[in-house]
Amino acid sequence: GKTIVNTSTCTGYNMLGDMGIHRFHCELAVDGQVFYVVDTSFGWFVPEVFEKQTGLDNGAKTPPWHDEHSVAVSLEPLDAKVEGHQLHRRGPRTQFLDSATALPNSGRHGKGYAFGSKAVSYTHLRAHETPEHLVCRLLLEKKKKKNAL
Repeated sequence: GKTIVNTSTCTGYNMLGDMGIHRFHCELAVDGQVFYVVDTSFGWFVPEVFEKQTGLDNGAKTPPWHDEHSVAVSLEPLDAKVEGHQLHRRGPRTQFLDSATALPNSGRHGKGYAFGSKAVSYTHLRAHETPEHLVCRLLLEKKKKKNAL
């Protein structure tokens, strides 16, 4: 196999109200030969904006399709081969899923359904804990201790 080298250069940064915009110039190359060039941007919001966001579902909790329709899924480890090719990842930070499955002719529109899972450690969850989550976690731990007595 060959290695694709991504060279990205930040060409600018601006805050637009509660949103930050980064602009980039990116080039992809193999064996020193550039085969793709793009100028792009990436936007993000300050944390206070995310806390108020409800999403397209207006914050409603919805179960996965397979649970909603009582369809059993069998997850396969992602270190398996796909069409004769081994899946490679650069490192643990790019291992977004541990296992996945695909069900052809399934899902809401009958076009197929994919489902994956990722085991997340307690330490990882704590690393992303907001002050509000910390208060909830401490209250739950206090309640657990009280019920254990």
